[in-house]
Amino acid sequence: MEDVAFIGEFIGTKNVDIKLCKYFGARCGQPYAQVLFNDDELIYNISISHCKQVVGMGIIDNGLIGIDIEEQRDIDRSVVEKLFSEYDLKCIEKICRLYTDFNWYKAFTLVWTIKESCLKALGIGFRLGFKSIEVKDVDLIENKIFLIISNKVIETIERIPAKVFMYSSIESNLIITLTAFV
Repeated sequence: MEDVAFIGEFIGTKNVDIKLCKYFGARCGQPYAQVLFNDDELIYNISISHCKQVVGMGIIDNGLIGIDIEEQRDIDRSVVEKLFSEYDLKCIEKICRLYTDFNWYKAFTLVWTIKESCLKALGIGFRLGFKSIEVKDVDLIENKIFLIISNKVIETIERIPAKVFMYSSIESNLIITLTAFV
């Protein structure tokens, strides 16, 4: 994405300067919006994902945000075993046991979207490896997800906010996960 600037309306105010930008450094390539009006500058972190005809976008003014949308994937289990940690694999199996509407592939896709939305929110992508965020447990009834974040992630990110909000939605074969560190 190239930097884009435009004048438009924002929260009922006319002639507001909005510039879409990309971070550099640890959050390299991650988009944000810089909004200027009335001598105030506001920064909104943005995350975008799409799959098929569905596009999702998360916006947050004070925190980190990531969104991932995936269609259920029928992927070879041996590939998953190489990419995922022991915790991730146990979590997939637990989801299949506890929730009758989940098969192995749907559970894998859910864990994938959780991991990818976290990596997007933290702005590190796959640079530190897919095992740098592990999904220890998922409770879909309480909408609670327990994560293990590796030391190399913590060392890379200047400040990881203390609270994590995560929401996953399963619509037919699409799974959408939004993660916000606030």
